[in-house]
Amino acid sequence: NLDDHHLSRKIKMLGHPIINKQYDISVWMDASIIWKRPISSFVNQYLNDHPFVAFKHSSRNSIQEEAITCLKLQKDNKENILRPLSFFDSEHFPDNIGLCEMTVFIKKHNDPTVIQAMNLWFQMNQEYSKRDQLSFMYVVWKTGLKIDSINLSIWSNDWFTNTRHNSKKTIDSIGLYYGDINNPFILDNYYDIKPKQKHDVCSIRFTPHLDCRIITIILPYIPGLIVKD
Repeated sequence: NLDDHHLSRKIKMLGHPIINKQYDISVWMDASIIWKRPISSFVNQYLNDHPFVAFKHSSRNSIQEEAITCLKLQKDNKENILRPLSFFDSEHFPDNIGLCEMTVFIKKHNDPTVIQAMNLWFQMNQEYSKRDQLSFMYVVWKTGLKIDSINLSIWSNDWFTNTRHNSKKTIDSIGLYYGDINNPFILDNYYDIKPKQKHDVCSIRFTPHLDCRIITIILPYIPGLIVKD
C-alpha cells in the first residue's frame, strides 16, 4: 500500500530480494545520474574498510541546515520537517557529525549493521519527512553504522553527471516567510499556505501572521512556471 515515492525509498533503503540474495554489494543511484565511467571501478576505489559509502555533503554540515534548505526549496511542509527535528532533540542527537548526500551510495547490504540501519531509515522515512537526508545521519548515530565519506562534489566529478528531473505539475503548498530569507533563517517565521488552483492557474490570499517589512513567498520549482503580481 505504498505510494510511488515511498516504494522507491523502500527499494533505495531495503534493496530488493533478488539483489540482496544474489549479490554482496549494491549501488544506489537516483534517476538523475548518468555514469561516465564504469560503476565497478567506482566501487573498487571507494568501498574499503566500512560497509557503507556515501558522498559528503558539498554545502551543508547538519540536519538543521538541511531542514532549513528543504523549507526554502519547498521540498516538504513545515510540520513534516519539524516533527523529526523535535524527535532528534528528544533523543539527544548531536547534530554536529556532518551530513551526507544520498543521491549515490554503496553498501554491503547483507552486513548486520547495514540491515539494522536501513530498516530504521525506512521506518523514519515512513513516519516523518519524506526527505531521506533529514534522517540518515541520525540513523548512522543511532545504529553505530560505520561509513566512509567520498570527498567529491556530487554535482561535479569525473564519475557521473546529473540531469534535472522534476515530474511535479501542481503546487500543493506555498511557503510564506516573514523576513529576508537570505538572513539567518528563523523557523517560527515560516508558514505553509494552501493555494487555490483552477486548471493551470494558482492563486493565494492571506492575512499576515507577523508584523514585518519583508515577506518572502517561496514557490516550488516547476518548469515553465510564470509568476504575476
